[in-house]
Amino acid sequence: MRCSSLTDLPSPPHSKAGWPWTEESPQLSATTPNGQPWPTISVVTPSFNQGRFIEAAIRSVLLQGYPNVEFFVIDGGSTDNTVEVIKKYEHCLSDWVSERDKGQADAVNKGWARSRGLILAWLNSDDVYAPGAFSAVARAWCESHRGPGMVYGDALSTDIFLQPYKKKCMDHYSLRTMFLGKRMPQPAVFITKTLFSRLGALNEALFYSLDFEYFLRAWLEPESDNFCYVPRVLAYSRRYEDTKCQSGGWKRVEENTMVFKSIWNERMEEYHHSKLWRRAFAIALAGLAQRHLENGSPLRALHVYKEALHWSEKVVLKMVKAIPLVFIKRARNRRLPWSLPPRAVSSSDIKTALH
Repeated sequence: MRCSSLTDLPSPPHSKAGWPWTEESPQLSATTPNGQPWPTISVVTPSFNQGRFIEAAIRSVLLQGYPNVEFFVIDGGSTDNTVEVIKKYEHCLSDWVSERDKGQADAVNKGWARSRGLILAWLNSDDVYAPGAFSAVARAWCESHRGPGMVYGDALSTDIFLQPYKKKCMDHYSLRTMFLGKRMPQPAVFITKTLFSRLGALNEALFYSLDFEYFLRAWLEPESDNFCYVPRVLAYSRRYEDTKCQSGGWKRVEENTMVFKSIWNERMEEYHHSKLWRRAFAIALAGLAQRHLENGSPLRALHVYKEALHWSEKVVLKMVKAIPLVFIKRARNRRLPWSLPPRAVSSSDIKTALH
């Protein structure tokens, strides 16, 4: 289907203005410059009791001005006003359901199983695509000679009102960058159906780390050297107290640790004797140990530090020297309001500790 225009959609609430309420992306022509149809982009939005946010997410898809879109909303049986909002836009959706499921990964998998597009994405119901994101992704895909398995771009972290406070730039991203602690901004990532067929579905056993584990698997695939970075903001990602990345605490850290260990054992045996990757793995585990300290779990931190020592004693001992910095930042972050979420220890902090 072709994306809608403002006149096709219900009027926004009186208090709403700007993107994606009173503004829309320019309409893209029906075909590429060489006369071929644009690749179909299939988007899945999983949702559960996100009625206060989901309308903005839906409109940010429908107002992309893109000529070839599939859009599925998979709701987990919400008890708030989510279904009421979805029904306002059901004439513009490819399909939607509201039924009990096994969580976010299950919802995305349901939607992707129905998708026929060449390019797949998922947008959480509290995030928003940037205007013109689909056109930028499709152009990058078409201009690539080999057809990239993944197209990704920058993202803006915003407060609950979509006011930006930090840009996440993804230039020069790599598997090593991921190991050093920089995560991909999930709503700014698009994968091809071909890569999806190789990776399979999201791991439904994961709650906090489902996107991280999936993208880590992707970067371990042979075609990762052909992934395509688009140097522009593709999505806005809300950060507030109830999001998984803010509320997960030590459980989120432990799940990430489990993912790292399983990926190493299952997928990285070829690097097992590589000094470079042993060092990177030690940095990754020590970084997770620091996050345990930030969350007030020193015993869990000690356990992860011991595992990191197995991979590189030199690296871990250097990072341990940075522990006072962790507590200083933790004290500082407690004073920040939720409209400006506290910054976690970043890959640049880790690199500083190593020099």
